[in-house]
Amino acid sequence: GCLETVASATGVVRLARHLAEGYEGDSSIKAAVDNGEQVTSKDIFVAAAEGDKFANSIVDKVSEYLGLATANISNILNPDSVVIGGGVSAAGEFLRSRVEGYFTRYAFPQVRRTTKVKLAELGNDAGIIGAASLALTIDN
Repeated sequence: GCLETVASATGVVRLARHLAEGYEGDSSIKAAVDNGEQVTSKDIFVAAAEGDKFANSIVDKVSEYLGLATANISNILNPDSVVIGGGVSAAGEFLRSRVEGYFTRYAFPQVRRTTKVKLAELGNDAGIIGAASLALTIDN
């Protein structure tokens, strides 16, 4: 599947449901998934930051997917920056630093030195703000 299936806000929840089937330890997130309760990506990131081992394993897997994807894209294009946006960017530095760790593992040495992994500053509004800005600059 595509990256969004595991690295978007809904993808994080989907991954949690999938990984819950094989997890046997104590976890508030695992219990919520098993009980059919509503679980959000925010719930998972908060639980991971609080030390929930199952939630932490989910965040680690998402970080690895994002780190590998950003490294592969950067190895081809060598951009100045790779920006993590969308719902998962709300996890902030907690996620960014983990993604950067995997990015560093998979990126070519030159790319590691020149490409920065950053968080989107406009969050989920970036797309609509960009579209509005573009619409204002087009000559009618």
